[in-house]
Amino acid sequence: MLRRVYQVAFALFPIFAEAALSVSPPQLHANHQGVAQTDVRSGASVTTRWSARLAPWHPDEAHAVIRSDDALRSREGLVSPRFFSLRPGDHQTLRVRLPADGYWRLVVEQLSAEDSLLDAASGLGLMFRFSMPIFRSRLEPRHHQLTPLLKLGCELIENHNDLAVRLDAVTGSVSKTTLLPGDRAWYCSDDVLLKKTLGTGQAL
Repeated sequence: MLRRVYQVAFALFPIFAEAALSVSPPQLHANHQGVAQTDVRSGASVTTRWSARLAPWHPDEAHAVIRSDDALRSREGLVSPRFFSLRPGDHQTLRVRLPADGYWRLVVEQLSAEDSLLDAASGLGLMFRFSMPIFRSRLEPRHHQLTPLLKLGCELIENHNDLAVRLDAVTGSVSKTTLLPGDRAWYCSDDVLLKKTLGTGQAL
């Protein structure tokens, strides 16, 4: 019997994903040696196989693609274990040593279609990918309260700090809420489409 198998990102189907794997903590902070760790636990009813790797977390990229230089630098980091199996209810601690610079995500992916999880409602085999941000300091992300916009339009927000910043907006909307060092985002009033009307900007 053939099954249609889909790879599903955690952010798109959180209920299914949490049933497959729980992650604690889901947001990682490296210590002074550049090491971070998290614990994953299986909520599946069958044994599942997983891989873990580092992927670059780029400013100004909503969906980072690993380039050749990123792949080389990611090998300077270390994820242990790289591959693991989980029986129902089992857990595994993942440890990450970051490369010397840059920001990274820990990506945990289900390995094969044969042990994909079957969703009873749709009859589809689901495979899961979890992508967890790794901050380089426990001071991150630093929260920044945005000054309310006084008129219709947009302002460009730029992060000139050495730390990642999380934007808090009382009114309006931002194109993304977490800014890495050197990153930028649009802050717009509620009635304005992003990138249609540009304002002067705010520097952090």
